Amino acid sequence: MGLFSQNNGFDRNPGLGMEIAVGTTATLISFLAILLIPVAGVVAGVLTPLPTLLSLYRRGRPVGYWGPGVTVLAGVLLLLVLGMPQIVPYFCLLLSMGVLMGLGMRRQWSIEKTIGVPTLFVFVVGAFLFWLAAGDSETGFAGFVEEDLRNSIRAAMQQYGGEGEEKKVLEQSLQNMVPFLVKLLPGAAVSTTLLAAWFNIVAARRYCRMARLPFPVWGQWLEWKAPDHLIWGVIAAGVMLLVPGKTLTVVGLNLLLILATVYLFQGLAILGFYFERWKMPRAMRLLSYGIVLLQQFATMAVILLGLFDLWCDFRRLTRKPAESP
Repeated sequence: MGLFSQNNGFDRNPGLGMEIAVGTTATLISFLAILLIPVAGVVAGVLTPLPTLLSLYRRGRPVGYWGPGVTVLAGVLLLLVLGMPQIVPYFCLLLSMGVLMGLGMRRQWSIEKTIGVPTLFVFVVGAFLFWLAAGDSETGFAGFVEEDLRNSIRAAMQQYGGEGEEKKVLEQSLQNMVPFLVKLLPGAAVSTTLLAAWFNIVAARRYCRMARLPFPVWGQWLEWKAPDHLIWGVIAAGVMLLVPGKTLTVVGLNLLLILATVYLFQGLAILGFYFERWKMPRAMRLLSYGIVLLQQFATMAVILLGLFDLWCDFRRLTRKPAESP
């Protein structure tokens, strides 16, 4: 039966129709923000899977599928009207991410599995969709991705208008970095998906608190830490960077990107632990988290904080066994 009763159809829940309508609207607005507002729209678009996650978590099967089912139909029709049929698979992919997270939470998966499984699924299926889209490209997969990234940069720069010299220099610098960025795309894609899954779980936790809904028993989030054996991945990535060979260097950089995201989560948990201990006001906490996520030096510092927690145990979570009398 899970956390909730399965007897929750339309006949027993008159408000279910309104819930589906609100969830569908919120999903479409979030997804359209990605398409219509370059760069800034991605922030809102991150929460595209959230209504689907909540629908599956609250309602379970089969009633929980009504929300994403209606959303898929509405989204497909809207994208067809807008002349964007090629975007439909990616829209469905984001909804499937919400489905997996919602079912994982309902089945009491661990927090690592609830975030990791949807991330892996989205990455594998997304890479396959990109490969299919590049099938007719004369430049191959890498060339297709590179051209797509160049077009995205142009669109983002045009969005902010202006013809100043600084803008031209910035755009040219970004264009020159494209070949290098394409090589880091696998790690960046996994890292971005991990962050998106994490944001959705955080938002779902907040919603459940406000709606007084039970939440998976994951222990104290502020005490979360990455598995100790992940440090071997960091060591392996470092060795790859030192060994001559472009392929190993690229693999090492991609692996570091992914592991850095994991240790960023641990660093944020450490910050949250001390924010709670110091009784820091909520506004100050939000400002601090915003600085960490948007300022690269602050981000790097928090990543290192999470990494060195393996040895320093900043939160003193490791308790020494009591001495025998």
